[in-house]
Amino acid sequence: MNLTTSPILPLGWWIVIAIASVLFIGAWGAYARSKKKLNFSWFISVGVLFSVLGVMLNPGVVTSTGAESKPADQTGKIESSYDVYFVVDTTSSIAAEDWGDGLPRLDGVKSDVETIVSQYPNSRYTLITFDSVATMRVPITNDSSAIISTTKALQQEVTGNSRGSSVGEASEILAGTLAKNKDDDRQSIVFFFSDGEQTSNKEIESFKSSTEFISSGLVLGYGTEQGGKMKQRVGYGSPIDTYITDLAGNDGLSVIDEKNLNTIADDLGVKYLHRVAGEPLDVGANSADSVINSIDTKRYGVFGLYWVFSIVIFLLLSVAFIRVIKDIRKYGFNGDKKGLRS
Repeated sequence: MNLTTSPILPLGWWIVIAIASVLFIGAWGAYARSKKKLNFSWFISVGVLFSVLGVMLNPGVVTSTGAESKPADQTGKIESSYDVYFVVDTTSSIAAEDWGDGLPRLDGVKSDVETIVSQYPNSRYTLITFDSVATMRVPITNDSSAIISTTKALQQEVTGNSRGSSVGEASEILAGTLAKNKDDDRQSIVFFFSDGEQTSNKEIESFKSSTEFISSGLVLGYGTEQGGKMKQRVGYGSPIDTYITDLAGNDGLSVIDEKNLNTIADDLGVKYLHRVAGEPLDVGANSADSVINSIDTKRYGVFGLYWVFSIVIFLLLSVAFIRVIKDIRKYGFNGDKKGLRS
């Protein structure tokens, strides 16, 4: 049985809601306990609050109705059997301005991620980024809009926080995520986006521990041998108009390192592709350059479970309503207020 969720709100809002709910309930509980009002009504209210959150998560159970020999469509009625993993470089060098007509490499990465999402519709997606640390940006989800919106918002690391980075920084988190999400009925496809530049003194971490979980994938390289200048980024705003400089005070240049990228591709057991602005990217299941050998789609349905929380809300409110009716019958509308249960 595979559980899934289709949240009503984007992931970012859920993080805010989760933090706010914990703080609110904690503060409310402490206050109620100090006033000796941690009573039945308080637990009813908390139960309703959590149940509402459960409804908004829109959980369900994925059920298969048999194999299909046709590709996934855009209607949502057919879900592909692919888990697509995006691993994106967000080091300072990914801002080097040698993509197309002087654009940052990251612009090319963002465009390619969106293209790949469109070529693998109705799949499950995961987004991992790395600079000085690797970060899980979007855990596995069937919400393609979450991947696209998060990718569009990506920026290079804050320049002042850069202490040298390794192009293999994401190896451990990728292997762990692949192992956690392993499903024999699904294919895991990894797309790795980077310029391959290694500014750390340590050796590049190996990605071989991920190989056993990967069905296919692609390492995509960005940048040129001539290199590109990189604007600084201060705080969490947009890059400023000054460029990163080297030790001599000259504008620093970032050059693609295809040797490192090929090494990562060999570790993962996938191909390497150098990306150039303006060249089409067609690696979907039905394309001539597909990174997979066969189309394996299944017809899936999702049995929604939001109604369980709705029933819980109904029962809790019913209990509260019955208690109020009993109090009204006992004390009347204008009876002794002290006698009414809160």
